[in-house]
Amino acid sequence: MQYYQRIYTIDTQVKHLDMKSLHGLGLWLSRKWAACQERKQQAVEILNEKQVPENVLREEWAAQVKEQTKPLVRQSRDLANKIIQEILTLKSSHDLHQAEIRRYEGMLESGVYEEGLDVIDVTLYLEELTKKDISVEQAIKQKKKSLDVDGRLSLHNLLDDKFLQLRMNALALKNRIRIRLRQRKFELEGLERAYRHSQNGALQANIN
Repeated sequence: MQYYQRIYTIDTQVKHLDMKSLHGLGLWLSRKWAACQERKQQAVEILNEKQVPENVLREEWAAQVKEQTKPLVRQSRDLANKIIQEILTLKSSHDLHQAEIRRYEGMLESGVYEEGLDVIDVTLYLEELTKKDISVEQAIKQKKKSLDVDGRLSLHNLLDDKFLQLRMNALALKNRIRIRLRQRKFELEGLERAYRHSQNGALQANIN
């Protein structure tokens, strides 16, 4: 078979499969809708049994979306320095939060409030500051974990460290390769399912 004959044959087969899929689109949508409703009902029953608050589910979903859609870390000569600077900045914010928390706690303990503040205001400020500080501490831990260095080492002394820079770039490359392989695996799984489905359909048609 010549080149253009192969192209014509492939195009014809693809158009045939497109028309075949289009004719069965309504049935496919119906099956998908029924399966979706069934899974939704099962999930609702599990959540009602576990009594998980809706705000917790929304927070977890937002965190999952943020994690899965964030850009991949790229290799850079300043990658390690950038993370160290971010940690130092977060530590400064943490220190400021702690100072503010101690100030408001001192007001509650002494019963003496600054002008324009009362016990309700101070309590609300404390709750807000505590939440922010917990978030900052978690971010610091995650960034330190990505550096994978001894916690007793001074971060300032690690700036421009060549070995640390090479290790961070190697880690970034490793993560990118892992994510690409995972994406490729999902793509192939979808293709294999479609192929098995078409083969099973052809086999069933031959039997009938």
